[in-house]
Amino acid sequence: MRFALFAAWLAALLLAVLSATLLLAVPIEVAPFVSIGDVCLVAPLYFAVLAYAAVVGLPAAALLRYRRWTHPLVALTVGLLLGGLPALMFRFWSLALMGAIAAAIFRATLQACGVLATGTGTLRPRLSFALAGLAIVLTMLTLSLIPPCEISD
Repeated sequence: MRFALFAAWLAALLLAVLSATLLLAVPIEVAPFVSIGDVCLVAPLYFAVLAYAAVVGLPAAALLRYRRWTHPLVALTVGLLLGGLPALMFRFWSLALMGAIAAAIFRATLQACGVLATGTGTLRPRLSFALAGLAIVLTMLTLSLIPPCEISD
């Protein structure tokens, strides 16, 4: 049962980070989002977003779950605030919206896996493992398809 809980949290983290990274990697500018415009920056960006989500996002999500503040609006608000921190630092305002989108995907994944349910025995181990495996495969596939960056003098 603990492995299923770990798999659900891993799936939620990887899917949220992957969605935020791919939104930033869109080569065209779609209002209100701003893109990095260079596909070869996806891998460094992915690991930066993953580190930020692991250091700041996971403790926030664990605290919200502990306090039983699991409403979707709470997740969106906290995601907007956590995305707003790097947005203020880098003056890249679409990061705040991407934080909210990532938080919504994180919460939806945990909800689908049964982690946020109030009753006992509602955790869905098969779905948790399937989503974790899918998230790992999508992450590896995305990172392996990135073209290498060429630095010209």
